[in-house]
Amino acid sequence: MAGSSIGLLGAIFPHAVWHLEIGWKLRDAEPSEFALIANRVGGILVAIIGIFVFL
Repeated sequence: MAGSSIGLLGAIFPHAVWHLEIGWKLRDAEPSEFALIANRVGGILVAIIGIFVFL
């Protein structure tokens, strides 16, 4: 169930997940639109996989 929770965080809050993954390394940086979309799509995929693994 942890995988689906992490995936949902990525899908709902892609900007925050980007900062946790990459943003803390860079000063005054903002994610690109592609990075936000990639985080959102990746989060949805991880959530789906997590749900299927749980079942």
